[in-house]
Parts: sequence; C-alpha cells; structure tokens
Amino acid sequence: MVRPLVSIVIPCHNARQWISQCIRSAIDQAYVHKEIIVVDDGSTDGSQDVIRSFGDRIRSEFAPNRGSNFARNRLLELSRGSWLSFLDADDYLLPEKIERQMEAVERNKDVAVVSSPPIEFIEKTGETYRQTFEDDDLLANYIGWERFSTTACLWRREALIEVGGWNQNQPVCQEHELILRLILAGKKFKLLKEPLSVYRRANNESISRRSPMRTLSHQMALLNKLESFLVASGPLQNNHRRALEQARFEAARTSYAHDREFAENLIRHIYKTNSFFHPRGRAAPLLYRVAFELLGFKAAENVAAVVR
Repeated sequence: MVRPLVSIVIPCHNARQWISQCIRSAIDQAYVHKEIIVVDDGSTDGSQDVIRSFGDRIRSEFAPNRGSNFARNRLLELSRGSWLSFLDADDYLLPEKIERQMEAVERNKDVAVVSSPPIEFIEKTGETYRQTFEDDDLLANYIGWERFSTTACLWRREALIEVGGWNQNQPVCQEHELILRLILAGKKFKLLKEPLSVYRRANNESISRRSPMRTLSHQMALLNKLESFLVASGPLQNNHRRALEQARFEAARTSYAHDREFAENLIRHIYKTNSFFHPRGRAAPLLYRVAFELLGFKAAENVAAVVR
C-alpha cells in the first residue's frame, strides 16, 4: 500500500543561520513518501544561497517579501501532498515527526489536524521546555494557548482549502486564528502527547514580543469568538469556562503594566459570569492570591509591584 504524500513546506525570511538545520530536519524524516518545498519571502541575508545549496532534494521558489502567511498560502498552492507539515525556517522537526503523526492519521480516518506539543528551545540560554497536552480536550487545550504552534501540526490539505487557508491580514496569533476557523468548521483534531518538533525562541524581534499588547488583544479576541460559538452551539462546559477565566486573568496580569484599562476590563469580564472567581496557577502565588481576595485586582497588582 502506497502511503499518502506529505508536503513539508517551509516559508523563509532572513533565516540564514537556521535554514540549513530546518531543511535537513525535513530531509531526515523517517517517513519516506514526502516532498519538501521552500518559499523564500524576499530574504536579503543570504538565506537564498543556503536554500539553493540543497539542489534537487527540495523544490524552491524565490519571491518578493509579502509576509509569512502569503508565503504559507503560496506553499499550499505549490504542494502536491494530501497532508502538509508547515515548518518555520528557524524551527526544526524531530526525525519521527511525520511518521508518528501519519500513524495517527491512519488510526483516525476522519481527522483534519494532528498536533503534537512542541519543545521550546531558548537559544540564548540553551534551555528547553517540553509542552504537553494533558488530555484529549481540544477546547481546553486551545484556550490554554501555548501547546499549539505552526510547526507542531500536521494539516489535511483539503481542510485548509475549505476554510480559506492562512489569513494574510492576521499579524499575530496566526496559527491560533487558523485553528479556530477549523474548530468552528467542525473539523476533527487528534492530540498526541509526544513532542515531535522544536520551536526556537531565538530573539525578541518577533511582532508578538515587540508588541505584547497587540498579541494579547488578538488572543483575547479569538477566545471571545470561541466563547460566543460555544454559548450559541450549546451549554458552555464548566471546565471550558474556568479555562477562559484563567486565560483572561493571566492576560490581565501581563497587560496591567502596559494598559491598565485593558487589564481591568478583562477582570470585569470574568466577574460578569463568575462573581466568585479565585485566581490560581503560577500567575497567582500565595501572597498575590491573598491580596486579590482581600483587596481586589488593582491592589494585588500594586502589592506585586512592590514585591518585585
């Protein structure tokens, strides 16, 4: 039996120091029936020379700079596989990534996306952090946010086309925006607990790190859209409501130093549906929780600022 063709597709923009490792990780995949396509999005740092050095082991296209989601959609057009693995040029795959995910596809014929949590690699320090899906609850894991990344997923080509591909007007949270459209379209996901790719945190130049409020506002907008869908389509389960509350609380903590009105609105949003909300998790250490319960959010933030 001939197994399905998988297209490993790589958008690249000014990633000369990483693109070779990235492409090699695609070539070294244990899954044999694959193609590798690179679209260079107007690099000016010599990335194109590295890409060309791989010769006919890959297909490549060189285009003017129009943005990462434009490049991803071009890769979708160029791909011939029924399944796609998008691989950002500064990330890389572990050798069994495609094989393990295609095994999951073969066991779950109606699945549209297979996702494995990434390993986060902090290049500056050499530290690694392993994410995990704690259970099979897609919605709770989506609300938890960090367990999904572009590189971590295997995507059914026809499902991507059906929902319109990547949103070229989405500046941040790009994979989460696409995943939400697939969820709203009723597409099936399979979550694997085994990390199979490495997400590299190389610098602080990404949009999400330069503009944390921009990222948080888009994140909260996507979660609001999901919540509205869940309320309209049936009762919002308690575990999902608690996860939404916690996500908003953590976003409020992060945003308070940048935009207090935004942060306070998030806390008000929580209390609209749960007047007995209690903060938890790493974002709420004991002293903070006590201040929050006795004095409220703003006072707890002031206490936290003094402690810092």
